[in-house]
Amino acid sequence: MRVCEIKGAGSSCPAARTEGKVHRAPSQAMVYFVLCCATVFSVAYVWTLYRATQHSRLSFLQPPPAGIIYLCCGDLDRAALFSLATLAYRGKIYFVVHDDSVCAAQRKEVDDAVEELRRRTNQQVLLLRRPSKEGGKASATNYALGQAGHLFEYFLLCDNDSTALDTLAIEKALPYFENPKIAIVQCRNIGIVDGNTCHVNQLLSRSIEAFNVFLTA
Repeated sequence: MRVCEIKGAGSSCPAARTEGKVHRAPSQAMVYFVLCCATVFSVAYVWTLYRATQHSRLSFLQPPPAGIIYLCCGDLDRAALFSLATLAYRGKIYFVVHDDSVCAAQRKEVDDAVEELRRRTNQQVLLLRRPSKEGGKASATNYALGQAGHLFEYFLLCDNDSTALDTLAIEKALPYFENPKIAIVQCRNIGIVDGNTCHVNQLLSRSIEAFNVFLTA
């Protein structure tokens, strides 16, 4: 056992002083590192919000027709689909629901949802089903565009669970296309924590916010 003689506020044991310094310094550095990272993320996030507000309104004199393509395959999310009817736009909107379901009950559910969507909006709603299910999502998208792409100049591509949280999403996105170098605008994703999923997935859902900062900064 080592014994250190204490004199006043100091110690005659060099090892004790060294260990004390080594123990305190990393914790302070870690705090500074976390604070700096949080500051950088906060500034970048606020800047992206500011830039978005600068494009909040369409500058088109005549708003071009826009399409909303909703894809589902036995996984219809009625709340997500109906949320798309809340999107505000000064121009014409065409809703295109493409259903790849094979079960009769699932098809009936989509049919009923489309009828409800028609009652909720004064825009035209189309229901499509391709004859061949090959090619996955890409093929389904191409089929929908082949059938209805002539109706609109721009379109919003939605998965079965894509939910509209900002009613002005279309009007905020379209002005970016005035730049001829821009062909695609990625809408911001919002992480949803679902208590029914595993802990890892819940943590990953929170990482979407950090991803958005790096994507748009």
